[in-house]
Amino acid sequence: MNETKKANRLIIIGNGFDLAHGYKTSYKDFLFHIIFKRLLEFKQTMELGTYSSYKLPEHIHFRTDLLSPTDFQKFSNQINSFQEQIKKNDVDLFGQLKNFIKNSGFSIVFPSQLISQIYNDTNLNNWVDVEEACYSLIKSVIYHKSDLKPNYSELELIRSLNKSLLFLTSELEQYLSDIIFEKFSVQSMVMKFINKDYGTTYVLNFNYTTTFTQYFEINTNYEIINIHGELNNKDNPIIFGLGDENHSIYPQIVESNIDEMLHNVKSLKYLETNNYEALKLAIDKAVFDVDIIGHSCGISDRTLLKEVFTHSNCLKVNIHHHNGLASYRQSVYGVSRYFENNFDMRQKIKPFNSELNIPQIKSVTKQNELEIA
Repeated sequence: MNETKKANRLIIIGNGFDLAHGYKTSYKDFLFHIIFKRLLEFKQTMELGTYSSYKLPEHIHFRTDLLSPTDFQKFSNQINSFQEQIKKNDVDLFGQLKNFIKNSGFSIVFPSQLISQIYNDTNLNNWVDVEEACYSLIKSVIYHKSDLKPNYSELELIRSLNKSLLFLTSELEQYLSDIIFEKFSVQSMVMKFINKDYGTTYVLNFNYTTTFTQYFEINTNYEIINIHGELNNKDNPIIFGLGDENHSIYPQIVESNIDEMLHNVKSLKYLETNNYEALKLAIDKAVFDVDIIGHSCGISDRTLLKEVFTHSNCLKVNIHHHNGLASYRQSVYGVSRYFENNFDMRQKIKPFNSELNIPQIKSVTKQNELEIA
């Protein structure tokens, strides 16, 4: 009698995996980085006396109407004090930065509507919310229009949004390249990647990093699909944009016949590499189980993940959590939205299992993500 063929395994890796390793990869850490960098540039112009001739950066800059040397010295001293403050307390750097700017006496300016929105919206908690903010700006052009044809100002908004996304993508790639300078390990994380009960393991990696590769044994049968690209790889550039084609507004975006509307649609970006094809081959090949580790399963990846979870070969979905039932709920709410058939959803999503916790690193060496000395 032939031995029963083992099911394959699809591990979905999201940003929560890198966070579990102590990397500052949240959108708030990144936003702190790019704004603080501009703040230091602003400080330098005041110290050198070059503010009046300073060419203001396009997407984020600081401004003051006070031009006396006394004012410049005051602002420079304030920034120096803030630098000392965050050396001693690096908890919620983004929140500290916003509070400092609010009470500083000078202004932060966002020519970019997108960056302004993600800076000011207190309801944004993770990357999926940032991508939804992008989508909401595009939706604002389409809603309440009868002819679907954007006017000049609306088209300029779309072009500005695309430029902002290009800027954020470039800055994010540089930021991640700077902070992921060594791999940190979580000893018990290796248990997540033991493969004895499965055939082939496929890793669908939504991160731009490859932190997980350290946990695979040499003889493990696995294949990596870096669906959102890789850092500093021109053949697999990083993808950051819109991923919910199931929204009712998407057909109108297509019918507008404006190419700029589609520049950052993820599913179109997927066609520029063979990553999506590799995923299709993997899930079409044989039955598989899914393990979600660190991905919130929000709507910005709904198009792709719906295809995975509702595939006839998908047997079950295991949700790994970092904060017990609370984080399980967050993910299960997201996954449930991918299903049109609730019976199928309940059959596939496995109940909360306390043993499927994502271990967190206890301490790491201080990372040089930004010079604050």
